[in-house]
Amino acid sequence: MSLVQALPEGPLGIVGDIHGEYEALHGLLRHLGSNHAGQHSEGRQLVFVGDFFDRGPHSPRVFEKVRTLVDSGRAFAVLGNHEINLLRNDPKDGAGWFFESRTQKDQEKYAPFDVASAASRREIMCFLTTLPLALERPDLRVVHAAWLDTSIDAIRGHTTESLGSKFDRWQAAADQLIEHNASCADRWVKKCWPGGIVWKIRNINPLPCQPTPTLIVFPEIPGYDAKPSTVVAGGLVGKESRYAGYAGSCTR
Repeated sequence: MSLVQALPEGPLGIVGDIHGEYEALHGLLRHLGSNHAGQHSEGRQLVFVGDFFDRGPHSPRVFEKVRTLVDSGRAFAVLGNHEINLLRNDPKDGAGWFFESRTQKDQEKYAPFDVASAASRREIMCFLTTLPLALERPDLRVVHAAWLDTSIDAIRGHTTESLGSKFDRWQAAADQLIEHNASCADRWVKKCWPGGIVWKIRNINPLPCQPTPTLIVFPEIPGYDAKPSTVVAGGLVGKESRYAGYAGSCTR
């Protein structure tokens, strides 16, 4: 299946980061007018914008809920960076429910939390390999973090299979570019994303760099002019604008 898939027509209920908060998720679904099975009196379908897991107490239960709703056809979902971490076998803060190497370390900040069984971990990985990175229809687009046309177009030909290894290759390419631009890398915050590297510059003045089509500079600017038809979670919103530029070989 493609990493960019179609959104259904009709009204939608869009749910951002859940992060293992099962009870809060149920409360939100009730607020949206959906019952426990995700059914809505007006036929509204749900869309989850990634980051289902980590930090909260009930990540395995959130997985079961999201998978049931997606499998029933009452919900759609995209991957967030926390799901990508699982696919890449990359333990991060708050992922002790899944990675045994982090279970003890996460006790101080996040306990108590449910720990996934070995069988549940296998099911989670299988489910994640079916999910896209972006969903779209003519009037609406959904992605976690940022919709950048050049990056989205670059992944249209990719499938959901082996996504973890694809991200490993993109990360390696990003690391090489950081080393190449070592003189100015300390002013950049790197965000690896499909088809390119999204950068957030720490101050408002972009570095004088040569254009490179695979790298996109995304400055952190108050009042960023987001496109209203773009739905994201966990980051800046919008297409390339007067605030966006390109980064490549630093000329300083």
